[in-house]
Amino acid sequence: MIAIVSTAKDVHYRCVAEELRRMGKKSFLVDFPKLGNEARFTMATGDERYQRWSVPGHGPVDLEQVRCVWYRRIYSPVLKPAPTSRADADWALREWREATTAAFEANGTRFLSAPTAQELASMKPYQLRAAQRLGLRIPDTIMTNDAEAARAFVHKHGGRVVHKVVKSPRDRFVPTRRWHAGDEAELDTLHLTPTLFQEQIVAPYELRITIVGRKIFAAEFPVETGVTDARRLLDVPYKPHSLPQEVEALLLRLMDELNVQYGTIDMKLREDGEYVFLELNPQGQFLYSEIKTGLPITRAMAEFLSEEAN
Repeated sequence: MIAIVSTAKDVHYRCVAEELRRMGKKSFLVDFPKLGNEARFTMATGDERYQRWSVPGHGPVDLEQVRCVWYRRIYSPVLKPAPTSRADADWALREWREATTAAFEANGTRFLSAPTAQELASMKPYQLRAAQRLGLRIPDTIMTNDAEAARAFVHKHGGRVVHKVVKSPRDRFVPTRRWHAGDEAELDTLHLTPTLFQEQIVAPYELRITIVGRKIFAAEFPVETGVTDARRLLDVPYKPHSLPQEVEALLLRLMDELNVQYGTIDMKLREDGEYVFLELNPQGQFLYSEIKTGLPITRAMAEFLSEEAN
């Protein structure tokens, strides 16, 4: 059996679950927002060892029968009564993550990908250094809370700089932004938290690359001048892109280095043919790339989960 950790509202979960159903494979949803209220979970380690889960919409599940888990995305449980503080809500989420992950780990369940590996792989400074060590070209980058260091970096690149958070918050999308003169005033509060600053890579094309196991699906789209909100990039035309073998090999080595089996990667293709690695998301979205290009990513995901569950 295959477990998918997400929420019933997640269209990626629904598409992959439907593909698994068509393949004759059993799966069930670990609906994180419903944990703590509608789900019941027990793990016993005494003489009668067992692990049971009563899942909304599915009924009782013997966790020892679960052979593969896709940690698509973890959401905070919607608890009733609601926690009285953000600290209590974060604590409840950590408790559920610890309990569910440990239960699956105890049975030797395979992960796509392991939660601890995803957490580390999602850290931009870590993945950038890993990519650089392997030989991928990355933008000139600093991570700092020092306003003077940031000013010097911006000056070094003549203002052609982007800045982004080290890690996006769970509750909202924070886009990468291009540097503007008005950002200078914001540096007075930079000491509060580190921020990533990178040289702006000028290129006619950006690539969205989805990796499932050892299968690589690359799509290209033209970079629109002046567009900084990634969500608006969904309006531009996409088409499949054939990566050079040496770039594919480096990306697969990066996945191995980060110990993740699934990820979406953003790269830029410069006019001189150079590929520049921007970032990797171990929980990234792929459906819009599939819809625009016809690349069979959903099928590849279902096949990978099925193979891991055997």
